[in-house]
Formats: sequence, structure tokens, C-alpha cells
Amino acid sequence: MSNNIETFENLESREVPDQLIPARDETIISTEMLAEGREMVHAVNLLTGCRNYLKRASKTDNE
Repeated sequence: MSNNIETFENLESREVPDQLIPARDETIISTEMLAEGREMVHAVNLLTGCRNYLKRASKTDNE
């Protein structure tokens, strides 16, 4: 699971939605898949923010 999140994080935050929208327009994916993709992007952004916060917090605790 961690590897999947790290791979997802390496993508630009706008890159995935920018690929999902045309895929939906061309009926490659369903509207439901577009919504799930957007939810995943949001979840990864939240997780990334939490992880970054915890990294910064642990650095200040060690100083």
C-alpha cells in the first residue's frame, strides 16, 4: 500500500485529474470512476499533508 501511495504522490497533483477528465469525455471511464479518481486524489493529498506535518513535527521534537 505504501508503494502505491508514494507512486501516486510522485505525480503532479493536477496530472491525474487532467487525465481522468478527457478519459471520461471519451467514455473510456465511467462517471463513477471519475468521481472515485477525484476522491483518491483528495485522499492522497490529505495523507501527504499529514505525513509532511508529522515529519516536520518529529524534526522539531528532536532538536
